[in-house]
Amino acid sequence: MKFSDAQKNLRLKLEEIKNENNDIVSQANKSIVACRNTLESMSIIILTTTFVNEEEEINFFKNVKISH
Repeated sequence: MKFSDAQKNLRLKLEEIKNENNDIVSQANKSIVACRNTLESMSIIILTTTFVNEEEEINFFKNVKISH
């Protein structure tokens, strides 16, 4: 899974939670779980990514990671 895929999946999950018509506390709890799961996935992606060169790594941390 790519970083952008994890972000997209989170957005979809949060929208799904919002549309479930649950009370606000339930929505908040489910949203927190979804965010934690996504952060864990993103951490794994970052830790297991092998960059081709230093320029690619700098680009990822300056542009891709921050914009998401």
